[in-house]
Amino acid sequence: MICYRPWKTTSALSFDLDDTLYSNGDVIRNAQSWLMGELKNQCREVAHWGNSDWAGLRRQTLLEQPHLRQDVTELRRQWLLKGLNQHGVVNAKAYVEHLLDGFIVQRSQVSIADEVLELLEHLQKKYRLIAITNGNIDCKIAGLDGFFETVIQAGSGIAAKPQSQPFEIASQALGLSAQDITHIGDHPYYDVLGAINAGYQAIWLDNGDRRQKIRCLPHLHIHSILDLSKLL
Repeated sequence: MICYRPWKTTSALSFDLDDTLYSNGDVIRNAQSWLMGELKNQCREVAHWGNSDWAGLRRQTLLEQPHLRQDVTELRRQWLLKGLNQHGVVNAKAYVEHLLDGFIVQRSQVSIADEVLELLEHLQKKYRLIAITNGNIDCKIAGLDGFFETVIQAGSGIAAKPQSQPFEIASQALGLSAQDITHIGDHPYYDVLGAINAGYQAIWLDNGDRRQKIRCLPHLHIHSILDLSKLL
């Protein structure tokens, strides 16, 4: 554990979810594989399309609607709808919603260590807990239901981290000033920079992903989420 900035007692903790409380990479890949399988096996009009075709359509959709970077669910909805409409699929809109519902179920099949759940139970007795995520996990399916007072998810008019809006919404939901909240997350840009700019204290969970460069110093630097039990 490394301390970079003066640390003060906190009243509430906000958590990033993906790759902070659990590993997310394989889950997303499996969910995407499920989605591609559904399209190939259940929708004959697009059965001839492969992953690269859909990936190209996703890139095209982002070029046309760059604001969708803020909303992963709406982005997926739009490129799916575009592809189905291009191939004349009947009732495309309803089918897309069916696919999205299934995708959320699949992407919520995360494996959370018992030690992490015990940590949340411990922290819940001492602090108010909230989650701020750019993802679209269903916390009830994931087994996280009941730990957080609310979960702030990007999309539906809420900006993604590192924008200040989700942090401000969290502060308002808790009825606390930003300086009384500490955010914990794995991403130097979305979590650390976002939290610092919003006036939060920030704890960076360094999971060893060197693709992400630190943009500003957190208050604390840890290498395991379980280190929080020694600190808080």
